[in-house]
Amino acid sequence: MRTAYIILNIGNKFIKLSLNKLLYISTVKKKEHLLCFVTQNETYYCKGSLKDYEKKSYPSLFRCHRSVIVNLQVIKEIDRTKKRIYFTDEKENNCIVSRRKLSELIVQWKFLAL
Repeated sequence: MRTAYIILNIGNKFIKLSLNKLLYISTVKKKEHLLCFVTQNETYYCKGSLKDYEKKSYPSLFRCHRSVIVNLQVIKEIDRTKKRIYFTDEKENNCIVSRRKLSELIVQWKFLAL
């Protein structure tokens, strides 16, 4: 199986980011059209829209909140009461999930695990 990548345009550099290392993509508050790509070891910022990544054919990416897209492959735990997603990294990163997307997220996550 081939590894999928996302190409990030950061200033005058291009970075090839492996989807296996990506935890989630979120918008940056108070900064229009700025996205934060959180990986297991680093964080990258570049201009763009979540819709750009939601529409592309990355089956492991799921929009779980209006400001967050998560990588289903690296989810360790979903807490229904706190509405939080926890990842498999050492830093214990987590992010929010909307109550309307919670059920669909769980179904997609289970389906990907098969």
